[in-house]
Amino acid sequence: MVFAGAKVCNLFSTDGVGWDEEIVADLFVQRDQDLILDIPLLRGQNRDNITWKGEISRLYTVKSAYKIVQEINGQEDQSSAAVERFWKKFWALKLPPKMKNLAWRACQGCLPTMIQLRTKRVEVSSVCPVCNSQEESIFHALVGCPAAALCWNRVGIGTAASQQNTFFDWCASKFLVCDADQKKLIVALCWSIWNARNDKVWNNKTSSVESIVFSAQPYLNQWLTAHSSNVIFPSPGLIPGDGAEQWQPPHEDSIKVNVDAALFSNTTQFGIGFVICNAQGVLIEGVTKLFNGSTTPELVEAMGVKEALSWIKRNQPCKVILETDCLVFIQALRSSIEMIFMFGQVVKDCKVLLKELKSVSIFFIRRSTNKVAHSFARASLFYPDCTFNMGSVPIDLLPVLVAEVIG
Repeated sequence: MVFAGAKVCNLFSTDGVGWDEEIVADLFVQRDQDLILDIPLLRGQNRDNITWKGEISRLYTVKSAYKIVQEINGQEDQSSAAVERFWKKFWALKLPPKMKNLAWRACQGCLPTMIQLRTKRVEVSSVCPVCNSQEESIFHALVGCPAAALCWNRVGIGTAASQQNTFFDWCASKFLVCDADQKKLIVALCWSIWNARNDKVWNNKTSSVESIVFSAQPYLNQWLTAHSSNVIFPSPGLIPGDGAEQWQPPHEDSIKVNVDAALFSNTTQFGIGFVICNAQGVLIEGVTKLFNGSTTPELVEAMGVKEALSWIKRNQPCKVILETDCLVFIQALRSSIEMIFMFGQVVKDCKVLLKELKSVSIFFIRRSTNKVAHSFARASLFYPDCTFNMGSVPIDLLPVLVAEVIG
C-alpha cells in the first residue's frame, strides 16, 4: 500500500487545526470521509489514552460498569426508558436509606428468601416460613404471601398481580398509578413486612397486620419530620455567586463575558457564541464561531469557554466575570481529577489559561440567564466566524440584546 506506515496526523491540514479535506477525499470512500470529517480536532500535542465510554470524564467507575453489565445481561427486560423512569422516581423519594436499600435489593433479586438461598446451595426448605404453604420467592415474601397481602389491602394499595410477576414488575406497575406519598408507603411497608418475616424466621414471632402497618407508617413519618428542613443545599461544586437566575451588568471596573454553545444535528456542525458587555450592559463585542463535526454538548461548551478565555488573553481587560450555563464544565473545572479524552484536555487548557489570567472569575448561571450568548451561539450557523459590535450586530439579534439591558 502506498501509505503504509502513515499516521492519522498525516490527514491533518498543514496548520494542524483541521482535516486536509483533499487528502481525505483522495483516500477514502464517501461514508468514511463523512465519519472522519465529523471528528473535531483540538490544538495542541496530546498523548493517546485508553478511555472509558461509560463516563463523561472517560475514567472508569464501578457504577457505570455495573450499569453496562446490567444491560448486557438483560436485567432490564422492559424498555430501558421505562426502567430509567422507574429508578428516577425511586431514588428521588425522601426515605430512610435502609428502606431504600431493602426495596432496591428486592427489585434486583438479591433478598435472601428461601428460594434464593436454595439457588446458593443452602440446605433449607423453599417453603415460606410465614404461611407454610407456598415457596418463598421475593414476590411472595413481600406481596403474594397472605400475611403480606393483608397489609397491602389494609393501606389501600392492594396486590393486583399474579404469582408469576417479579417483585420489580409489581413495584414498577404500582409506581405508575400511585402518588408520591403512596410510593413512599410502598417502600416503607416492604421494609416492615421483611422485618416481620425475619422475626418469624429468627425469633419464631408472628406479627399481626396491625403491628406491621403501624411499624411502617409512624417510623416513616418520624424520619420525614426529623429530616425536613428549609435549608437548600447547593449542588456539588458550586460556590457563592453561582446559580444566578437573572443577568446583571458587571461593576464599573469590570466587563462580563457570557458563553454558550449550540449543536446543529441536521448539518453535522456545532457553534459557539460569546458576548462581552460593559457596566452599562452595552455590547462591547459579540463573537460567533462555527465548526464542522459532531461531538458532545459538554465538549462544545468547554470549547466555547476556552475561546472566550483566549479572547480575554488577547485583549487583556482589567477585570472579567465569565459566565456559562454548563454545570458539567464548571464542576470539571473546579475538580482536582485530571480527566482524559478531549473534554478533559479542553478543561485542562482552560485551567492553564485561568492561571495566566489572574483577574478572571468564572461562574455557573441558569440557562434562562444566558439568553444573549445562546442567541449568538445559534446564530453562528448563519453568521459563522464573525465579530460584531453594537453598531454592526445583525438586526435579528438586537431584540434579545435590548431586552437584557432593560432587564
